[in-house]
Amino acid sequence: MHKGFPGGAVLPDDKDLTEGSSIEKIPRPSAVQIVLDDGTNSTTVETTVRAGEIVARGQVIGLPQSDDGVAVHSSVSGQVRQVAESILADGTKKQSVIIETDDEDRSVLSQEKPQWKVYSEGLIKCLRWAGITQMGLAGGSLVARIRKSLKAGLRYVIINGVESEPLITSEVRLMTEHADKIRHGCELLTEILGLAAPNSKSSGPEGLFALCGLRQQAVGVMRNALKGGTFRLALLADRYPQDEEVLLTNTLTNSKLRATRDPADAGVLVINVTSVWALSQAWYDGEPVTERVITVAGDGTENTGNYRVPIGTRVRDIIEYVGPLPEATRYVLGGPFRGWSRLSPEGVITKQTTGLTVLTQAHRQGPEACIRCGWCIDDCPVGIDPVHLYRLVEAGRIDKVEKAWIEDCIECGLCLYVCPTHLPLLERIRMGKWALRQKRLTRPYSEIRD
Repeated sequence: MHKGFPGGAVLPDDKDLTEGSSIEKIPRPSAVQIVLDDGTNSTTVETTVRAGEIVARGQVIGLPQSDDGVAVHSSVSGQVRQVAESILADGTKKQSVIIETDDEDRSVLSQEKPQWKVYSEGLIKCLRWAGITQMGLAGGSLVARIRKSLKAGLRYVIINGVESEPLITSEVRLMTEHADKIRHGCELLTEILGLAAPNSKSSGPEGLFALCGLRQQAVGVMRNALKGGTFRLALLADRYPQDEEVLLTNTLTNSKLRATRDPADAGVLVINVTSVWALSQAWYDGEPVTERVITVAGDGTENTGNYRVPIGTRVRDIIEYVGPLPEATRYVLGGPFRGWSRLSPEGVITKQTTGLTVLTQAHRQGPEACIRCGWCIDDCPVGIDPVHLYRLVEAGRIDKVEKAWIEDCIECGLCLYVCPTHLPLLERIRMGKWALRQKRLTRPYSEIRD
């Protein structure tokens, strides 16, 4: 079993609350708000529908303007109410399509399935047609990563099924219940990317399927599913945040990549297990991405579990279905460490949403003066100084944060978790990153650096 990386922590993950909960499909919501996100940082996705238009499930409602972008599909059948700008959980603005659902459940998925040639460009065409991005927390363009890894000389393909965020078990359940589809996706990647079988003398890239060793049911199911294939099961010790892509790459390939480095540039293609499942659905069944599995957990609801929801489902509708406790005061899109928190059930489910954490009022003390204990530095998995960054942002020294490695921060939240004086370290670091991005938009990059 791979031991992991410097820093990080073993956390009480509380996954037993939902790990055994079968995936349940929630009732069709009255409306969805689908963000026109093509998987890149582009804000110019071409809208292909207008207000008043009737759409079907699986119909394309947005086309990418970038070669690395993917199509966006309607997740329901109904009538387009509005096309408007929306603010996402991280504060970015993107266009979204609001659709009122109907009871007819019309679908375009019954049409003849597209056919793709079994080579890299065929894979990319499939991903772009089906709207498949990197469907994990980090998000991003899977198309771009495949192209970069092939250009760099592909050495490894790592399927990321680690899921180290506390409370979240959506991918564990996906592997447990849909191992066959995931296996088919792995076999497809093997054929297209020319992966070498374990212990063979072939010079092809190596395939690794990463899982946390503690998830015994998922490990057993995937071990049987992968038997005889080219992907070797790689079990990792329980250490948060082991599922972060650069840390995972460094652990499994003995690399020493910085957190700002894309593993694809070093010939390592990391693919989230949900994306592999979506690839299998698209290639073999002709189904684009219209749904995803999320975990609903936390002490703010009694009805925790794993749910299959249409993309664009409003958080408010999910909360209404699962039933919040009266004490619920905080709603986190994602897990309790890396998710985006709101005081009201706002926001929508996107392709990158892994869960919804409903919490009661945290009895957290107000911040006090730093006592220089160094715990945040000791536990930081990328070796930065969170308190130094905190002080720079507090002082408005955005001109200094880049040299203090603020962009290396993977926003895992461990510094906030271990801080005995309750400093809002992660919040300030996120503010500093945002301020640095804004500064780069208004001034030449060369002027920002000292």
